[in-house]
Amino acid sequence: MNQGYKYLFLLVFTVGTLVSLAQDTIPLTDTSIAPTNPILPKTNNLFSARLSFTSPNPISNKAFNKSFVGIYQVDGSMNMSLYKGIYVGVAFSYASLKINKNLTGAMYNVGLTPAQTNEANASMSIYNAAIKIGGDFYIGEKNRMILSPAISVGQSYVKYSSFVCKDSAKHIQITDFKSPYVQTDISMIFLIEPNWGIGPTISYSLIKRNFDPTELCLEDWGVNKSNSSATQYFSFGVVCHYSFGKK
Repeated sequence: MNQGYKYLFLLVFTVGTLVSLAQDTIPLTDTSIAPTNPILPKTNNLFSARLSFTSPNPISNKAFNKSFVGIYQVDGSMNMSLYKGIYVGVAFSYASLKINKNLTGAMYNVGLTPAQTNEANASMSIYNAAIKIGGDFYIGEKNRMILSPAISVGQSYVKYSSFVCKDSAKHIQITDFKSPYVQTDISMIFLIEPNWGIGPTISYSLIKRNFDPTELCLEDWGVNKSNSSATQYFSFGVVCHYSFGKK
């Protein structure tokens, strides 16, 4: 998915949110017309499950931003309600990023052998496990929307696949690593029933370990170790919510 489609996707959800808010706030002038969106009861469930499908977008240092493009990310969590919408839970996520196609094109122009062209499939896989703390807060008089901010803190495992060095005398210095990570996210959930709904979500993830392109031989085609900083990326997409178990 290119950058233009990602921003279009976010724009569509933003417009949808504003339209729903407007519908909730505009009163009916004709009392003979029944509301199409009746008021939903507020749930008081003990547990909730979340599953989101998003697209990661590298930011942080120039080397990481130039080297990779996001393919997809899947996040899941199981949460337990504590008090007035505040919850705690466990969260897991997987993100897939591939080598930038512009770098792939450059590789074919620097004399790589047929075996080295496998580099075109070079990828970065990110596995995260964390403790999550957040809140679910109803918005509007009809109880049809939930605003849900959260933060997750845990461990990240990163694996690099199919990287090779143009210079046969060099070797890839790293294939995987573990590091602490933090993720913050905010979701706007449109309830279809009192206990389940769907809506847009956006998150920011930070992996403590700095991204160093020299460890992957990426400096051979113009990626330098500039503005070195922790590995960071934004993700946005769709989240599904389901709550169950009366308190």
